[in-house]
Amino acid sequence: NRGLAAAQCGLALAYWEAQGVDRNMAEAQRLMRLAAGQGNPDAQRTLGDWYATGEGVAQDQAEAIKWYLLAAAQDDVIAQRYLGQRYESGFGVNQDHYEAVKWFRSAADLGDAVSQYFLSVAYTSGKGVPQNYVEGLRWLRQAANGGSFVAQVSLAGAYLYGRAPAEHQDMELAYVYTSLATANPEKSTAGRESEG
Repeated sequence: NRGLAAAQCGLALAYWEAQGVDRNMAEAQRLMRLAAGQGNPDAQRTLGDWYATGEGVAQDQAEAIKWYLLAAAQDDVIAQRYLGQRYESGFGVNQDHYEAVKWFRSAADLGDAVSQYFLSVAYTSGKGVPQNYVEGLRWLRQAANGGSFVAQVSLAGAYLYGRAPAEHQDMELAYVYTSLATANPEKSTAGRESEG
């Protein structure tokens, strides 16, 4: 029952974060596991987060990956991005740039601007895919237009200085993307985009 699993996930988060109820991590974990066991991707990703950070549970990277994979298989773009970042960095898994690109592309194709940024980096650097500045620029533009602060800043710099993946200097486009980045409400959390 999807509705029951979603309600269990929501109640688990309420217990975890003490929102309207006393904090009860044991009950939060019980409810989150029930929801995850019923296939709720938010619950699966949340369990992955808890195991990845060791918050409330024993830290276990293999268990985190297991839950992220289950959520990612249901098109959870955040879980897909997290898997891409882990394979890119080798954190909790063997480093594999090709596998990283696979997960970034899955999330990017579903509209995740942060994954689009990471995919642009892969094309620009040639890690996990053949180096291709045209594709790198296409994904960087898509990420910037999708609201990724880091992509907006990167694209502004690329146009300002005429560096890869931009093919030439373009002050007007540099100004456009600088303006977008300056107005972006995500700039206060931008460092999270580039963490792996």
